Amino acid sequence: MPQEDPGRPLALVLSHFSAQAQGRLLQLLPETVRDRVANAIDEASGLLPSDMSFVELVLNTDLERLARDQEEGGVQDLLVEVVPLQVCDLMGFVLLHATTQQAGEVFLRFPPALQGEVLQRVCAQNWAALHRRLGRGELEFLTTFEAWWNREGQVASPEFAAEMLRHIPSQAAIRRLLTDLDRLDPEAAACIQRILYRFEDLVRLSDREFQDVFFGTDPWDLALALREASSGLRRRVLANISERRQQYLIEDEVTLEDLDEEEVEVVQRRILEKARVLFETGKISTYMGSIEGTQELSDEKEEEHSDEQQRACRTKVSPSKRNLRPIFVGVSVFVVTVLVAIRLLDLRFASPRESSRKGRGSFFADSNVQRNRMQKGKEETDSRSNPGRQEATDLALVEGDVLVFQDDKRRNGKDQALEPGDWIETGESSRAVVRLYADSGQLQMESESAVKVGEEGEDRTTPPRLRVRLGNVWVFVKNPAVEVHSPLVLITATQGALYRLRVVLDATTTVVVKRGTVWVKPLAEPKGQHLVLGLGERVRLDPGGGVVHLVEEEAGDWLGIF
Repeated sequence: MPQEDPGRPLALVLSHFSAQAQGRLLQLLPETVRDRVANAIDEASGLLPSDMSFVELVLNTDLERLARDQEEGGVQDLLVEVVPLQVCDLMGFVLLHATTQQAGEVFLRFPPALQGEVLQRVCAQNWAALHRRLGRGELEFLTTFEAWWNREGQVASPEFAAEMLRHIPSQAAIRRLLTDLDRLDPEAAACIQRILYRFEDLVRLSDREFQDVFFGTDPWDLALALREASSGLRRRVLANISERRQQYLIEDEVTLEDLDEEEVEVVQRRILEKARVLFETGKISTYMGSIEGTQELSDEKEEEHSDEQQRACRTKVSPSKRNLRPIFVGVSVFVVTVLVAIRLLDLRFASPRESSRKGRGSFFADSNVQRNRMQKGKEETDSRSNPGRQEATDLALVEGDVLVFQDDKRRNGKDQALEPGDWIETGESSRAVVRLYADSGQLQMESESAVKVGEEGEDRTTPPRLRVRLGNVWVFVKNPAVEVHSPLVLITATQGALYRLRVVLDATTTVVVKRGTVWVKPLAEPKGQHLVLGLGERVRLDPGGGVVHLVEEEAGDWLGIF
């Protein structure tokens, strides 16, 4: 049986493309067959089904499907069994015999309904498997078609596909192509995403976008992500975070030597994913490889992010509101400045006795008064309490924004009497201090922290159980019965102990002792021994069960407001 000449079937395919696409594809063919295929295009465009060969009928059926998909504006039904040989197979083969620049220049000339399928072929097509599933006539056609080239083509791979897309200048087109590919082959789309858009590409963000992307990222995760970053990206990040976060970053870098690259990549991918979600929700305008319609994180990624990050990702900000943000900031700064000036004048002209009384519980209180109040402890608290009255848990807003909520009921945290079971969250550059009921201790929450105080319906006569979900907190213990839980540990301490607890997004927990003795029990090992920590000791526990002992260098500031 004589082999079929691939010229006319290929000409039949090209007859359905635009003139520009025909010209560019003909340039990719070997010179020996280029004129033959070009001369056959007019003949092939007028062929009737009765005049077509078997291979031409197969390809014509696929061309009709592509035209139908394009008219309907949808994607082909992936549950329908398709014919063995498709137009995208031939076009993918041609592109793999061209350079990535040539492939990128011709790619957008294909019909839009065909582009996603061709991208999948040059990314993940197994040509040996294609040969095995073809019928006899199609296999003979493809074998003759491959023989036109006197050299081996490149292997289909995500690297080839990514390099081809680099030669497409339109970010909107790349977003559409990745979206189409994600519907056909999510794994292939993810591979191209990782190659095209890396963590280092965040340097292209504006300063405002930097702040949006890194808002809510724990300093520990930030230090981990920057361990393999270039000096340029590191400088951009440091220029867009507060001085306090810079201090945490420097502190954490000391303990990063024992972490492997896989942990670094996980954190970097998480930050990149957040940038993509922010693009899809309209909060940033720099494209970082997102898929169209991805307006919230997957369930798995939601567990890795704090509630504050989820709200930031899901809230869509219109351009008009974004433009008003500098005005709101300016007005807020002006109001705060006026209030501070009034407060300072009030303190200046008040009598010494009045100033001391007004300063109690205030951010502007004299530091000596704070230290004396800490030393007096329980006696001073009892002297202020009414006989027979059980004190509520009190919260003082030291600076910034604090949110208190329970059962979806939210309220501002300033000067609140808290109820057992309340969650407390501090915003960026915020700080709050909590006096625990039963006069059992004090809790100081740093920025971007979340703590649950007690359980619903709990008796106020016993010390509350604290659950630290995320962030940095100080704990001053007046009653040794106070228990503090993180996702990984249970902590108790002696009376008068002062320690800091830090929990990051992956639940890694760090405990730093400033005063007294602290017992740390890993929850992953119920029968395991407690870790006993003394003054200046520091321990970090990770989700994998690893424990690292370090010497504390800088623990920050303990205010002791009450």
